[in-house]
Amino acid sequence: MMVVDQRTSDADINKWAEANNASLTQAIANSVWPRFSGHLESARSQPIDKLQKASKTKSLNEEIRTLVAELGVLKVKLYETGGMTVFSTQTSQIGTDYSKNPRFLKSLDGGFASKLELRKKFGAITGPLSDRWVLSSYIPVRRANDGKLLGVAEIYRDVTAARLEAAKSRTARAIIIGFALAVVFVCLVFIVWRSDIRLTAYHLREIDLISSAADAEARNQAKSQFLANMSHEMRTPLNGVLGMGNLLAKTDLNDRQTSLLQIIGKSGQALLSLVDDILDFSKAESGALTLNSVPFKVVDCVSDVVDLLLPAAEEKNIQLTCDISIAGQETVQGDPKRLRQILTNLVGNAIKFTDSGAVILSVDPGEKSDTRKHFRFTVQDTGIGIPTDQQSQIFDSFYQAESSAARRFGGAGLGLAVTHQLVNLMDGKIGFDSVEGKGSTFWVEVTFDANLESFEPVDQQHSKDTSSLTQPNDTRILLAEDNEINRLVAIETLQDLGHSVDFVENGQDAVVAWEQGNYSLILMDIQMPKMDGLEATRQIREKESLQNGPPVRIVAVTANAYESDREDCLSAGMDDYLSKPFTDEQVSTLIDRWLPQLPQGLASSEEMESSALH
Repeated sequence: MMVVDQRTSDADINKWAEANNASLTQAIANSVWPRFSGHLESARSQPIDKLQKASKTKSLNEEIRTLVAELGVLKVKLYETGGMTVFSTQTSQIGTDYSKNPRFLKSLDGGFASKLELRKKFGAITGPLSDRWVLSSYIPVRRANDGKLLGVAEIYRDVTAARLEAAKSRTARAIIIGFALAVVFVCLVFIVWRSDIRLTAYHLREIDLISSAADAEARNQAKSQFLANMSHEMRTPLNGVLGMGNLLAKTDLNDRQTSLLQIIGKSGQALLSLVDDILDFSKAESGALTLNSVPFKVVDCVSDVVDLLLPAAEEKNIQLTCDISIAGQETVQGDPKRLRQILTNLVGNAIKFTDSGAVILSVDPGEKSDTRKHFRFTVQDTGIGIPTDQQSQIFDSFYQAESSAARRFGGAGLGLAVTHQLVNLMDGKIGFDSVEGKGSTFWVEVTFDANLESFEPVDQQHSKDTSSLTQPNDTRILLAEDNEINRLVAIETLQDLGHSVDFVENGQDAVVAWEQGNYSLILMDIQMPKMDGLEATRQIREKESLQNGPPVRIVAVTANAYESDREDCLSAGMDDYLSKPFTDEQVSTLIDRWLPQLPQGLASSEEMESSALH
């Protein structure tokens, strides 16, 4: 640190400390917050004493202490955007409310708030300290990939040594000047030389930290954009392959043609599953995986998984059985889609790696209260098992137990990695026992909130509301799709379902066709030339508001599969979302939802997910 005089030294110290605090906050936003986002974002809903003692809090404490080691940081506190302290290295402060703190509010609006003061007593990471000059900074924590505000960090940095060194330098200089100009010169040279060496090394370390954080952020953004583009580019031709295969299956085929077509369908579904796994893995790495909370029954999820995978088991002459306790009939609050994904991965793996015998899925209750329900899911198989020396790596990304198994059974080694991430996101546990050549038993323990309200599944509600309605014969559907193959798949599918379809090749023509026609439903692609589907939807909604007429139902039919893509569609004014590739059943369900009764308002998030593949 270069200490020049009283007017500049304090300012330099404060500026230096503030820059270090900002750099540390960026590192927390990039490397720490994403891995603990589920724990931090759910903190407000947890009892304070439980939050303070939670294993996730302890793990986060160890992570932060390691990150700030030897950086002169006394304390780190993290606040959620509402002002609650969701983490502090001084755990007794977790749960306190800072919502009205002026410096917190300033940082929440994007400002940078720091305060320098002499603290007589201070509870620090290394233990209570006395007579410390502390600079505390409130700094916004923003997610690397999109800049979203996650919360606020408060960093306490010890600047006592820097201030003392500056004061000593000033005093020594004044004394030396009084005795002799030559002695003053020598001492100043020595002080500057020594300080320069120390701070050069320290600043180089800080520069490396900042540079590494910036490089990591750039790599994450580039990877996310690449995966999003690849997902779109792969889903578009997959929709053509699977869609055309489905249309071909409706024609007269001989036995050999039917068999070959089934192989094409299975291969396409396998590739689609791989695309989904890669997307989920990318979301997990960037902290973008999220959980919904809706009422559901565990037994329904288990039944869905068994129904889905039973044909694969029967094809291999494997017995697939399910044993579920009466507790599984109870209604709970949680994310049924992610639970189905976990069970599908585990049961699917068990079937894949079992040549003969059985796969047993069992569900057992654990401890429960009036507000929480605990479940243990066990998947037992009689398959090839996992070698002992490779069991520690089984949840690693892109890992398969042995190369011969990879060649024989296929896959990219992402299923268990994604499953592990999902279980962690649910604050659950996952483990296994395996003996090579005798089979494996995987288990998952998760806890859901109890649902205290009456519950009727969405599908049953919809069926009850529309059972007495018939499909109108005069409905017209407009399809906006620029890809010729996907356009043909959609038109043939809709015509097979008995609907009249017109098509356009871009968003601009879609707006013109809507103005000239009388359409009950518009199926809108997103990426199109001249005008994309989002802008076309906005223009249609603006024109509707001027005409005061009933709104046309607009459904996104797109190869974009990120949650943010669905949100963009809703924000633009669309009513629903269907991800490519789609099936006849999904298209039929979607049309039944919107055409017969034309309900007001947007579809619920659960309904939205029921119409999308991912």
